[in-house]
Amino acid sequence: KRERYEILQSFMAFVDSVLALQGDSPIGEFSLKCKTASRDRVDRWICNVLQRGVSDVELLIEDDVDYLLPQEMLVSRTLTKLRLRNARLPGGVEGAFFLPMLKTLVLKEARVYSDKLETLLPILPVLEELYIHPLTRRRSRCTVSSASLNFSFDTPNLLYLNYCDFM
Repeated sequence: KRERYEILQSFMAFVDSVLALQGDSPIGEFSLKCKTASRDRVDRWICNVLQRGVSDVELLIEDDVDYLLPQEMLVSRTLTKLRLRNARLPGGVEGAFFLPMLKTLVLKEARVYSDKLETLLPILPVLEELYIHPLTRRRSRCTVSSASLNFSFDTPNLLYLNYCDFM
């Protein structure tokens, strides 16, 4: 266990130094895949790349507890692609954030409730690609409305689907 801890500390120090050495140079893509990490440090890394205009963020954190995204990520004017695993959006999504440039949102193994989709989509005005798995249903009906979103279904074991589209 001590060796794992030392490896983790070494990894986090490496990321700190890479970001520090680059100064304020622009970053187009930031990808972090790790088993666990200091939440404070991950928040600092995310805030650092956001300040440098990152457009594509992928966070795959294999931790027992869902990683809560920092508020700064939820008001980015440069993010166009966001891929998250084991992360969650803060409660009270309405009015809490606005991602005007986000075209792709992928949420894997994140707690997303079907009734939150109705409040999530309006704050993503140019969203083109949405992937959520699993989607937790709190009620039997879920309404999704978005002018920019196209739908496709990849459901090889589907038993029932009721899909309605209104123009």
